Amino acid sequence: MWNLRHVSVSTTTDYGNDARRPAPVVSATHAAHTRRPHTVLRKALLLLALLTVLPIACAAYTLTAPSVSFLHRFSAMGSQQCPRGTNDCADDGGAPIGPSHGVDTGLPAPAAPPCEEICERIQRTYHDERTQALLVALAQTPTGQGAVAYLLTIGDRLGAEFITWRDMGKDGNAGENNAGGYIQLNSAILTRRDLGPYFLAGTLVHESLESYFDIGEGIRGMGTRHADYVAQWFAGKFARELHALRYYDAQDPFYAPSENSAYGLSYSVWLNDTEDGRLYENSPENCDLHVVDRKGRAWPPSDWWAEQGDTGSWGKERT
Repeated sequence: MWNLRHVSVSTTTDYGNDARRPAPVVSATHAAHTRRPHTVLRKALLLLALLTVLPIACAAYTLTAPSVSFLHRFSAMGSQQCPRGTNDCADDGGAPIGPSHGVDTGLPAPAAPPCEEICERIQRTYHDERTQALLVALAQTPTGQGAVAYLLTIGDRLGAEFITWRDMGKDGNAGENNAGGYIQLNSAILTRRDLGPYFLAGTLVHESLESYFDIGEGIRGMGTRHADYVAQWFAGKFARELHALRYYDAQDPFYAPSENSAYGLSYSVWLNDTEDGRLYENSPENCDLHVVDRKGRAWPPSDWWAEQGDTGSWGKERT
């Protein structure tokens, strides 16, 4: 961390007449009460040398030192790349620890995009650094920005616990949302290096879309193949936009656009001809779009009575 303060530095120096004035002649009668001539001359020359070198050194610093605004931007980008305190950070507090892909072009990695007002709002709304990192990635693309707008709006109203983390196992679902629209992400997925560094960012896009229909439209049964197809379509679109950015593409050199995505595919092709689609083959096929359950309401998984109401007859209406 840089601890910066402003230092006023002048690149010009006024030596004055006194600094260049020769030392006065000392008579023999005063020699016992004054400094020796060679001592006075040596100190005068030393002072002159310091006054000559000091402005040159200050000017050189002014030309080569980074500006305060540049250092602030560098610090912000470092925080964006890897928030301090996460498991994916090195102890030096900034470098992401990613899988070694054996890819080294010899070129410096591109810098992370700047993160300004949106990062401040993300940090105010969601306090978990894992959630913050995903939202920062989403904020870099048009598709992700739509999800971020929804998640920040809901988070401002319902609190930071709208998105939570729990260990659902390395082979469990990457993310879920309950009938009340709250989102849970699988913390165990963070330990898997075969899924790529932005897999969970796409998962959050998926869950955001289903959450929107849970709450906004009252369609509570979003765990169906058709709903997952739409969610994976947007998740795949987000991933393509993200990897079109040099910084994110450099972090994930083994990204394959066809993986974990329905983007650009018909429903039948995605379901029958892709590995991603086959993961959902045991889910019900369709949502009941004619049943609206407490439209506009949201509740966490811990609200047992609200969760039970989703399976009962009260609170529902047919459209």
